[in-house]
Amino acid sequence: MLSYNEDTGRKAPRVLWKVQKPIMEYSKMHRKPKTKRCSQCKEEKPLNFFGRYYARGKYFLKSWCKRCKRRINRERGWDHWYILRESEYRKRRRRQTSPRIRAHIILMDSRQSDRRHKRKNDMTCDFITSLIMKGCLYCECSPSESKMTLDRIDNTKGHCVKNVVSACLECNLTRGSMPYSAWKVIVPAMKRARNLGLLRGWLKHSKPNIV
Repeated sequence: MLSYNEDTGRKAPRVLWKVQKPIMEYSKMHRKPKTKRCSQCKEEKPLNFFGRYYARGKYFLKSWCKRCKRRINRERGWDHWYILRESEYRKRRRRQTSPRIRAHIILMDSRQSDRRHKRKNDMTCDFITSLIMKGCLYCECSPSESKMTLDRIDNTKGHCVKNVVSACLECNLTRGSMPYSAWKVIVPAMKRARNLGLLRGWLKHSKPNIV
């Protein structure tokens, strides 16, 4: 159906309201909601009251609100982990004495360092666990006496299976970036200091690995 346009002097098709109405209703139906219903307290709350999780390349809102999540964690006895800050939680995890947790922390730290410096890393969690259970290669202390770490023989290379040895935290910090040939000269002195008990209480946060 055509109608006359006074501005252009030409006939233009008339836009009927009946044609536009379904389009407007469709846009209203697919408009993003500003609130969400919690599956626990059954209350309508704003979207920022819900946590998010990542799956299949997208972010989705959780079905529980943050208040209900804290209440359930408090009832289950998990509230102390959520009260702590993330940095404090990481510090507590690093102080864990389980060899398996210690091996996982060493593996994640070594991969992050090698990725940053573009070095090779072919270690596994089982390899690190079996290596730190043998004790320190330098001062010959057991995992029950000090916290175990991994020391690279050649500091210019990454954390490879053939380039790492087990070392206690005291020996690893003492060596630092020292050349391996110079460090081998100091190793007998470190072993003697360990046997005399002179390293005891040096690192207060260095808890031994429980075997």
